[in-house]
Amino acid sequence: MNLYLGVVPFLFTLVTIIIVGLKKSKIILVILLVAFFLRAGLAFTHAFLIPLPDSQADAIMFERLGWEWANDSDRSIFSNFTTGAFIYSWIISILYMFTDRSPLMIQGINVFLGTISVYLVWLITMKITNANKRVSGFAALIVALWPTLNLYSALTMREEWISFFTIIGIYYSVLWWEKNKIIYFLVSISSFLGSLSFHSGMVSFLVIYCCLILFRWFSSFLQNKGNSFIRQSLLLMFMAGIIVFVLFTSFGLEKLGKIMNDGLEGLSDQQEIAARSRAAYLSNLTIQSPVDFVWMTPIRVLYFLFAPFPWMITNLVDVIGFVDSLMIMWLFYGIYKNKESIYKNKSALIILLFLIGGIIVFAIGTSNYGTAIRHRAKLVPLMAILASLKKEKIERKECSRHHAIQTHPPHHRPQHRRGGDDAVPIVVQNRP
Repeated sequence: MNLYLGVVPFLFTLVTIIIVGLKKSKIILVILLVAFFLRAGLAFTHAFLIPLPDSQADAIMFERLGWEWANDSDRSIFSNFTTGAFIYSWIISILYMFTDRSPLMIQGINVFLGTISVYLVWLITMKITNANKRVSGFAALIVALWPTLNLYSALTMREEWISFFTIIGIYYSVLWWEKNKIIYFLVSISSFLGSLSFHSGMVSFLVIYCCLILFRWFSSFLQNKGNSFIRQSLLLMFMAGIIVFVLFTSFGLEKLGKIMNDGLEGLSDQQEIAARSRAAYLSNLTIQSPVDFVWMTPIRVLYFLFAPFPWMITNLVDVIGFVDSLMIMWLFYGIYKNKESIYKNKSALIILLFLIGGIIVFAIGTSNYGTAIRHRAKLVPLMAILASLKKEKIERKECSRHHAIQTHPPHHRPQHRRGGDDAVPIVVQNRP
């Protein structure tokens, strides 16, 4: 192992968060330092002391395959390019091709992505709460301390790449919805395509994004806004092109291939395959018709979010999984308590839609609570944001505008009488 090469991304992450934290606020600096040292500590523990949970099969395979591809002199850099799980090995191969083999370096890059994801959660929450640092800090702290997010940041796994691109996509989706700028639209779409390239389940975010564009297009049509309607029509056509590209090239859709070819029968087969292990659940509950889809999906959602249940615990690993499910329950309790704040905040509603879409897609395709724990970790940042939006702590922009109108009502606003180069302010009052 090249130790010096491995330390570089850790030092780069530390310097980056110190610079960013000092520029923003002491609160986020402390939270980022906590997130970094927890993730870095786990990474070094795995590298030099003892293997971490879930660190043997896929984690070893991804890194070893990347090294083999890097040493394959008969093939070019892009000859091994693929989407799905092995795009991670392809990225590793490129890094190894220009440096040297160092699993610790790959872990360090994941630590960087995981730490920056905490910062992005803080940014998103600041945006939708009108810069409420207390609420935003709480959301970031949840993500900084969340056990499975720390674990997968410390391993040579693709999970952190998926979460990173997803959170960037969410951030720029919120910006696009509020400011309607093309650049935000392009960055968000590119980010969601990035997450899709790692896992087929992230297609749900593209579907939700299409729904948002359709909604905005239809609203501009009903309100007879000519320029807005043309803009939204162009965006809609662009998005349609993206969907056609994804479908015809199967970009990121490796796990959905059987479903796309065989429909519900393919989905049923996929669920049966996913249920073949000790941690399997609902092995006899496979979707085989549209009616099954309607009544089985809520059951699958419950198992996806909250399994393992107490009656499924048989060893210490199950206990750890049960603790994770309890923490997810706590987040959903927070989201339920904040339902009024979420309902009144358009940006929060958009995040909720993305969350619901992700939950449904992963719940339908998952029949193993070990896999469910890994997948729902990808959605924890969205849950943390929504669970932090306490009604009494949020100073929404609508409230600020209402206060400004009350402070300076129209009939008391200062006006100016033109006179030469200087303007003399006067106050016009309505007489009774």
